[in-house]
Amino acid sequence: MRAWLLRFTLIPLGLLVGLLVFEGLLRLATEPTVGSGKSFFMGPPMVFDPVLGWRNQPGRWRFGATQVDGRWIPSHYEVNRLGFRGPEISSRKPRGTTRIICMGDSGTFGVLAVPRKNFGVPAVPGKKKGRKFVWRAVTSYPGALGERFAREGRDDVEVINAGVTGYSSTHALRQLMVQLLDLAPDILTLRLGANDSQPSWAPQRRPLEPSHPLTRFLLYRLHDWRSTRLLLRAYQDTKRFHPAARSVPWATTERFRYNLERIVDEAHRRGTRVIFLDYPLVATHAFRRMPELDHAMRNVARERGVPVLNTRSRLLAKDGEFYSSLDRVHPNERGARLLAQLLYEKLLSLGWIPDPEDDIRTSS
Repeated sequence: MRAWLLRFTLIPLGLLVGLLVFEGLLRLATEPTVGSGKSFFMGPPMVFDPVLGWRNQPGRWRFGATQVDGRWIPSHYEVNRLGFRGPEISSRKPRGTTRIICMGDSGTFGVLAVPRKNFGVPAVPGKKKGRKFVWRAVTSYPGALGERFAREGRDDVEVINAGVTGYSSTHALRQLMVQLLDLAPDILTLRLGANDSQPSWAPQRRPLEPSHPLTRFLLYRLHDWRSTRLLLRAYQDTKRFHPAARSVPWATTERFRYNLERIVDEAHRRGTRVIFLDYPLVATHAFRRMPELDHAMRNVARERGVPVLNTRSRLLAKDGEFYSSLDRVHPNERGARLLAQLLYEKLLSLGWIPDPEDDIRTSS
C-alpha cells in the first residue's frame, strides 16, 4: 500500500519537475513571444499570437492618414510596447489616476478606408488589388477622448486604446483576462459586435475560453509560459481540430452573450466599472446579425446592471456623415470625435470621473 502511494505521489511530482525544467530551458533558448506567427496586414500591421489570436505590432508606422484640405495624405501613428495604439504607458497605474481602457475592434483602434489614389497607387476598377480604397489608421475615439480630458487639464485621467482590428468579443475576453486586468482599469468601455457577426476567415484564431474551470485556471495562470505558447501554437496549426474557413462565425449569438457576461463579471469582481457602446452601422447588408447581437448586448446590460451609451440617433442622424464614405462602417474623424464627446458626457453624468476639487477638499 505504501509503495503504491509513493508511486502515485512520485509520478505527478516527476512530471511537474520535468515541465519546470523544460520551461526553464525554453526561457534560456527562446524569446517571450515564442510561438508568434508572421507579421501581416489587416489594415494596421499585426502579428499572429497563440494566446490572443493576433495583436497589434508595436512600433512607429507610416500607415496612418490625415485629411488636409479635403485630401488624405500619409502620416505616422504609434503602437506602444504593450500593443496599444498611443504613447508608452506604465503597466502600474499611477497613483491618483483614473484609468479608462477602451476595448473594441477597428472602429475603436481607428481605421478607415481612404482613396487609393492619395497613396500613389492607381485604382483599377473591377480588380481586387486595384480597388479604389486602402486601409489606414486615422483618428480614434479613445484618442479623441484622451485629448478632451487633456484639454480640461485632467492629467489624472488616462485613456488607453486597447482596440485591435478584427477583434470579436471572444478576442476581447481573452485580452481582458491575460492583459488588461493586470493594468488595474477603473473603467472599461466596450464597443463590439461587427466582427462577431461575420464568418471567421481563420477559425483556429478564435481564442475560445475553455469550458472546464481547471483548464481555464491553468490557461490564465500560465499563459505567458513559453511551453503554453508553443502548445497553443501547435493546437492552432493542427487543421483537423478546427472547422473550415468561413464555415462558422467569429461568435454565435450565444457565445457573444457569454463573452460579454464573462467580461462584465470579471471586471466587476475587481471593482472595475463597465459601460457598453452600441454599434450602429450605415452599411447593414453584410451585417444582418447586428440587431440580434445588439439585443443580446442589451439583455446582458440589463441583467448585469451595465449602462449603455446609445449613439445611434446621433451617428446616423445625417445619412452617413460620420462614417467613411467608402466602406460605410468605420467612423471618420467627425464620427470619432462625436463618439468621444458622447462618451465623455456619459462618463461625467454617471459620476465615474472623480472631481479633482473633491480630492483637494479631502486632502485639506
